[in-house]
Amino acid sequence: MAHLQPVAEYLTEDEAREYLTEQGEETPEDFYAGWYSRLSAPGYLDCTDWSGPFTTEKEAFTYVCELYDVDENGDEIPEEG
Repeated sequence: MAHLQPVAEYLTEDEAREYLTEQGEETPEDFYAGWYSRLSAPGYLDCTDWSGPFTTEKEAFTYVCELYDVDENGDEIPEEG
């Protein structure tokens, strides 16, 4: 099992505003509720920035796995060839 694992969470507008502002995002006029994803180390503060919003949990989860080339456990997917 990898140190960082993909997670998807539904964030309200207020949560999105709080979390995205904390990670240094410029403060747009509108933050949106929806599914957001990132890699996170359970029980630790290590994590990547949030990505999103997405319409579904599956879409958010798939995006973060593809972005970081990891499987559902956070293990790196070897390059083909």
